[in-house]
Amino acid sequence: MYYWLQTVNPLGTPPPTFKYGSSSFFTPGTIEITLSDGDAGSYSAPYGIQNPLEGIDNFAWTVIHESQHYKDWIDLWANNFQDWISNRVGNVAPDEDKDADMIPNSTEDVNLNGFYDVGDLYDWAVYNTPTPDRPLSILNDFEDWNCKRHSGVAGDHTKDWGNPGMQHKTKDYYND
Repeated sequence: MYYWLQTVNPLGTPPPTFKYGSSSFFTPGTIEITLSDGDAGSYSAPYGIQNPLEGIDNFAWTVIHESQHYKDWIDLWANNFQDWISNRVGNVAPDEDKDADMIPNSTEDVNLNGFYDVGDLYDWAVYNTPTPDRPLSILNDFEDWNCKRHSGVAGDHTKDWGNPGMQHKTKDYYND
């Protein structure tokens, strides 16, 4: 993890910290991102254009994905989980979160009427309701929104000198 973290620029200021765990995730209200051994294996990312992601590509996608969650929590909610859950959830103002999906009403206001209402992005009454073309592996709106923004993320193959590693393989051919 230490070596590959030098090849990826995580999102967010201040920069997040990283640790190992059994799965990969960001914990809102902290600056800590947990990465797992699976992040160096093979993974087919939702909306991925270079699937399956393997090795450094999977690692880079995971770091960018989890650090995007971190950056969003900083940008949208000042990374204050308690304020979000106690004061933002269920409210209809533009900087609130009526449907508790961690996306502000103003971001979901695609009809630009200033309110989160019928016709807006992710507009449903039940949290985690599937939408057309959303992969089944995506559990909620925040994940869907995040995954769509990083479909082309890949690692820097010139810095992956290990064998097996991407540098010893033919560019864009991961199983040669």
